[in-house]
Amino acid sequence: MDWQKWAQVATILSVPVGAATIIVAGWTFIYNSNVQADDTASRSIQEHVKLWVEHPELNDTQRQLRLSPEDLADPDKVSDEDYDHYRNLAIHGLGVLETIYVTRGDQEGWRNTVAGWLYEYEAAIRYGDFICSDYNPDFVNFIAETLNLSHDDFCVDRKDFLKEREEEREKESS
Repeated sequence: MDWQKWAQVATILSVPVGAATIIVAGWTFIYNSNVQADDTASRSIQEHVKLWVEHPELNDTQRQLRLSPEDLADPDKVSDEDYDHYRNLAIHGLGVLETIYVTRGDQEGWRNTVAGWLYEYEAAIRYGDFICSDYNPDFVNFIAETLNLSHDDFCVDRKDFLKEREEEREKESS
């Protein structure tokens, strides 16, 4: 075969080989993106659990509020200091759950993980200062569906929240 024939064969073969290369590259990109998203979700949960290990003083309050979420609304049952610690832990935990829901919520296993963890912070959602506008609307809807709540049951308006905080500060300073 002379070089012209080889050039024709190479030209003909280059199109399907190029197309196959693009398909494999696209599949590899999608696969790697999914693996990275799963890894990020797993690491996020691990980092959150690490907070519990590093701060064992939070465990008693967490356990109490898991069993009786309404105790968060009773200052006789949860001290201001415990409330502040729990609130900070809950804000971190809910941020982790939102990230997982937004990035992996299309997978049933991750949705179930997020749903299970929501019960850890049910007290903060129901009785804390949960500002829905700070979170992804789909995640807020998932919370409402999972915990069987209407938005009015747990969403706090940012302006109302800030006004209440200002009133509390004024009472403390007087």
